[in-house]
Amino acid sequence: SSGINAEYGSDECNEQCTEHVIQNTGLSVVAWVIGTLAILLNLAAVIATAVQISRETSLIKFVNQILVLLISVGDLCVGVYLMTISIVDYDYKYKTTHHEYCHKRYDWLTSGGCVALGVLSTFGAQLSLFGMTLLSVFRGYC
Repeated sequence: SSGINAEYGSDECNEQCTEHVIQNTGLSVVAWVIGTLAILLNLAAVIATAVQISRETSLIKFVNQILVLLISVGDLCVGVYLMTISIVDYDYKYKTTHHEYCHKRYDWLTSGGCVALGVLSTFGAQLSLFGMTLLSVFRGYC
């Protein structure tokens, strides 16, 4: 007998458990910084680009600005994802009892919030990539 009793998950969530939403403190800091910058700078880009689009008379410049807007919205979505996941990580690390994330990990991973964040991050990354691809093709041909 090895002395391991996994029936209640007690061995996985013992006092040495260091499970967190974001495992590394350095990654957590980077997520906060990039998330904050992505939200602020892309909000500014979305507003500035929307203003430019409303004043544009040239079709080529109009399409160019729409594609830049797509990229900014996609990157904004990724920034919102990073900030939200950082807030969830902070809540589990500092606002809950010791090792609580370890016990609630599967509840979080299967929750609607986690799923929505996964959709948001994937949507944002794909929208940005799609916009960059179209912008490259558009600029190459126009």
